[in-house]
Amino acid sequence: MFNGRIKLGGWIGILAIIGLLIWGAASLGLLDKIMPGFTTTESQTLEKSTVQKVVVDDKYSGAIDVIMPSNTPVTSNKPVKVMVAAWNSQMGWIFSNGGVTTTEGSYMAQNNVDLTFVRNDDYGQMQQGLMAHARACARGDYFSGEGVTFAAFMGDGAPGFLEAVNSVLEKELGPEFIVEGVDVAGFSYGEDKWLGPPEWKSNPQSARGSLTIVVPRDGDFNICLKWASDNQIDVNPDGTTYDPNALNFYWANSFTQAAQLFIAGVTETRPVVKNGKRTGEKRSIKAEGVSTWLPGDQQVVDQRGGVITIADTKDYAGQMPCLIVGIKAFNLRNADIVEGMINAIDLGSKAVRSSDQARMRAAEVSAAIYNENTPEYWYKYFDGEPRNVEINGKTYMVSLGGSRVCTIADVLLYFGQTPGSRNVFKDTYDYFGRQYVKLYPEFLSSYQPYEKVINLTYLNKAKNKANITAPTAMAKFQAGSEVTSIVGKKSWSIEFAFGSAQLTPQAEVTLEQLSSELTMGYELKMIIAGHTDSVGNEYNNQKLSEARATAVRDWLYQRYPVNFPIDRMNVVGYGETKPVADNATAEGRGKNRRVDVTVGR
Repeated sequence: MFNGRIKLGGWIGILAIIGLLIWGAASLGLLDKIMPGFTTTESQTLEKSTVQKVVVDDKYSGAIDVIMPSNTPVTSNKPVKVMVAAWNSQMGWIFSNGGVTTTEGSYMAQNNVDLTFVRNDDYGQMQQGLMAHARACARGDYFSGEGVTFAAFMGDGAPGFLEAVNSVLEKELGPEFIVEGVDVAGFSYGEDKWLGPPEWKSNPQSARGSLTIVVPRDGDFNICLKWASDNQIDVNPDGTTYDPNALNFYWANSFTQAAQLFIAGVTETRPVVKNGKRTGEKRSIKAEGVSTWLPGDQQVVDQRGGVITIADTKDYAGQMPCLIVGIKAFNLRNADIVEGMINAIDLGSKAVRSSDQARMRAAEVSAAIYNENTPEYWYKYFDGEPRNVEINGKTYMVSLGGSRVCTIADVLLYFGQTPGSRNVFKDTYDYFGRQYVKLYPEFLSSYQPYEKVINLTYLNKAKNKANITAPTAMAKFQAGSEVTSIVGKKSWSIEFAFGSAQLTPQAEVTLEQLSSELTMGYELKMIIAGHTDSVGNEYNNQKLSEARATAVRDWLYQRYPVNFPIDRMNVVGYGETKPVADNATAEGRGKNRRVDVTVGR
């Protein structure tokens, strides 16, 4: 079973009736009494929709009318239920709905969708809810109220989530009743992070032999996996042994437990392994790092300290999408609902980006859906809160929280629907799918092909209705700017024709892999450094190394200009001056002929 984000669960019984409670309380004027802070003074008096003209803060859309919805729930004969975890990446979606249940005047109502949010942080329960709905659909009852119509979860966990549920549904009901992804509501953008001592940041290799507390196979664990790969550090998948040459992990049951265990201090004696074999030695090790998310990061910084952000979902901005999934048969027969929901999310996201009033309304509804914390809390941690921490007399900045919402244009770009772009979701999906098959074959021996589980038909139809053109770049970079904070450095053996900068066919295969691994951190600047062995003239070697680094940059830009704009990449040639092996041997010279790619800010 997939170990997804296990947040502060326990709301299953409450969630079943929360929508009805809110409807009734709103109609009786009691909502502010039973949920203080849910409604602002302004929104308490909103019985009809109001229009606020603003300019949207993105480069695709110009001015839009931001609609402030009423508090009156809509009624229809086609209600849909959505199961979500407590996550700020859904702010645009939530605002578009107007309330826990769709309200009159909301973008969702304008698109003829009647939607109710239900919170459940247990991904196993999400899977069960989707399967219950699939079984109802198989009987021809698409609006029975059984299970959940849609669910939203961390997309980097999709290989395990979808394999677990679809392997059951396809066998039991047939391929038309599997779960498929149709849209992305937003992203974690700094909210999920790996915290550790400052030396890991300045010298990644010093993290070898360390112990980090994390939920196994969770999105926060994925941050550690990606960072380790980017820095060519091994990962010990066994949570019971200790490898002094790898990252080691202590498994927690939830992100909150991970934070509390780290604060309390965890020391464990484990058998030592080298190259996958036990040495017979035992060693006592203490946890120096923790991977968690809000409020776990806040608790760690406030109650223990001594750690900074090693890597987070702002570094890997494409890693953790809020993926929206539903049953294939339902989507096909109710395309108007799916497309209407996508269009409403688009408008809601634009409103939340542009209007402070819209964002506060979304925060109020978030507090009601999640039945946790205040609207001010969700509002504050949407952008994230910078926090200065002192360690050994030096000040570091740690950002707590941070999410993004998505327009249709953003999602089109993310799924590679713009000419000259890679499909970042597919790259992410396949990357973590391969990682888990390799590291945890007993958990995931195979995963569903991307083409089988992602259906962009409804997104593209919604795009046509909204007349939206996708942007031409994923991020803006300043030409010539330096990398001052390194996230990863990895060496690539790229084959060139002898004595030249001409790429061979095998080099293009390597560059495809390189580009797929670098799209997840699409906001990170790149340094492409060429190196040679010591054969030949030193001056010529320096020029050759620079020419080869330039050839790599040009290939990336010409093939995928959206993901690799020219200003993202700095080029440098070091010739034979920085060997990593002995030039006296053929093997050593082969290692020295390389291209290093450093990513950072």
